[in-house]
Amino acid sequence: MTGGLLLAIAPDGSLLALDPAALHGSPFADYRLHGVLLGTLVGGGYLLTGSWQWRAGRGIRALSVCAGVGLVLFEAAELLWLGFQPLEAVFAALGATVAGLALIAGPGPVGMDGACRTTSCDDEVAEPPGPDPRQRS
Repeated sequence: MTGGLLLAIAPDGSLLALDPAALHGSPFADYRLHGVLLGTLVGGGYLLTGSWQWRAGRGIRALSVCAGVGLVLFEAAELLWLGFQPLEAVFAALGATVAGLALIAGPGPVGMDGACRTTSCDDEVAEPPGPDPRQRS
C-alpha cells in the first residue's frame, strides 16, 4: 500500500526513483492511476487477506489464492503496459508463492498464536484411547 500511496502523492515517480519514460506508450500519463490501482487492488487485497487470516475467517485459503493470483495478474498487466522490469518478476513470483502455499496448506482452525479461534476446536478433540485389549489385568 505504501508504494501505491507514494505513486499517488508524487505521480512523476520521484519518491520511488521511477523513470517517467517507462510510461511512454502505456495507457498512463503519469503514475497516479497506477499507484491507486497498486494500493487498492494489491495492497488492499493483501491487507484484507491478512486480516481475515488473523481472524481465522472462513474461506481463507481461497482468499489467499485470489490474492496471490491477483498479484500475478497485476504484474502481467504491468508487463504489457510498461514492458519488463525486474521487480515485476519478483512480485509475480511472490504472488505465485502465496497462491501455491495456500493451495497446499492443510486446513486448520488454529491461529498464528496457537489459540483455537473457532468452536470447532472443541469438537475435534479426540477421545483418549481405551485400554489395550491385548493387555491382561
